[in-house]
Amino acid sequence: MTNPRLLILFAACFFSWSALAQQSLNTNLVATFTDPTPAANNRYNDVWGYVDAQGREYAIFGTRVSSLFVDITNPANPTLVTEITNGSSTTWRDYKTYKNYAYSICDSCNEGMYVYDLSNLPSSVSVVRTIKTEFVRSHNIYIDEAEGRLYVVGVPNSKPNPSGSGSLPYSVDLVVYDIAADPANPRLIAEIDFDKIIDPSSTSDFFYIHDLYVQHNIIYASHGYTGYFIWDANNLNNISLIADADYGGYNHSSWISECGGYAYVAEEVPTGLPLQVVDLERLRNGQSSNIAQVQDNLETVPPSETQSTVHNPYVKGDLLYISYYEDGLKVYDIRNPANPVLHAYYDTYSDNNNSYSGYAGAWGTYPFLPSGNILISDITYGLSIVTVEDFDCDGFNHVLFNETQSQNERYASKVATYNNASISANVSSKYTAQKCIELNPNFEVKLGAQVLFTIESCGN
Repeated sequence: MTNPRLLILFAACFFSWSALAQQSLNTNLVATFTDPTPAANNRYNDVWGYVDAQGREYAIFGTRVSSLFVDITNPANPTLVTEITNGSSTTWRDYKTYKNYAYSICDSCNEGMYVYDLSNLPSSVSVVRTIKTEFVRSHNIYIDEAEGRLYVVGVPNSKPNPSGSGSLPYSVDLVVYDIAADPANPRLIAEIDFDKIIDPSSTSDFFYIHDLYVQHNIIYASHGYTGYFIWDANNLNNISLIADADYGGYNHSSWISECGGYAYVAEEVPTGLPLQVVDLERLRNGQSSNIAQVQDNLETVPPSETQSTVHNPYVKGDLLYISYYEDGLKVYDIRNPANPVLHAYYDTYSDNNNSYSGYAGAWGTYPFLPSGNILISDITYGLSIVTVEDFDCDGFNHVLFNETQSQNERYASKVATYNNASISANVSSKYTAQKCIELNPNFEVKLGAQVLFTIESCGN
């Protein structure tokens, strides 16, 4: 019998390719925003989002010289709350938030880490601390909110000298702070040299981390040309290697599917490498793990020329959001997590014409706002706010876990069951953080069992 889901995926693939000449697919532009007082030759970098206690939404994004805090509660009318000039001129800035605080770092700079108090929004934002003890520059930060840990990566091989003169050698790949107890005053809890973990006698420096994703003290680290590594950091004094692989390029960043089975891995150098879909169980078992490569160019280019370059991936529910440089924002349907299918895009950078030159266009995206509005930061054109259209009804039943989801999350955190599934006996399922469930295609639930989820029937 023909699987109807395969027919749906085929149709989606055909439609996405037939629409590539458009600037957008299944997206709607709500508004744009640029720095009202830009410095000469200013450019933009990363973006993050924040929601205050009243439910007001904000975009936090960077320019070469400053950090912009923008009220987007009315997304059609973004309003600048404040612009904080950070002190250095740099291409790279990154942001994360935790409770009522935001944190920023930059690379090729001397700012250290800024800590911002957001509790007075929408009126103001204040800098409550700058940290320069361990580093003055870094490439990125990540916050594991469940554990209250802030991770800093891409630090230089020297640190500031407390005496104020010169610098000291600093062979560290990862700096970890506790922010759970006092978010305004991060407390240093670990400085990690991964070369020493692999070989205590090593004097090498192969394990620079470009970016990372952390969940419940498990680190998914992009170690550049060294590869993609998973580390167990439950005990920061005894970190152990779980698995690793090399996918051939400069391993830039990754994000994990919500059920934890797959990683979506970006390799940034050389230009034009596809997104890697990594089966994490196969990776942990030492098997070949990059089970698919995804490359959907919005421009028409022959295979022999440079293809589009992926930058930063993020997962929310059944959608994979990627800031894709010259292709802007791309959104993939990952209801089948091993086979991403292009669902939507919004091209923020129309300067390229049937070619890709490299690292221009969309730097970052943020898909986690409760409103469903998606933030995109373009290096040249600043902030765009877009919406992404929902999936069409696919004819399957869906297991739902949050009946108060917004319209754009209608099918988030679900599993599609096949049409011949029944509910009578022999449950076979796996749960992850009470958020995900994996069911055999012909699952059954015993009569009288307590069912903690609802079944939504989607019929054409």
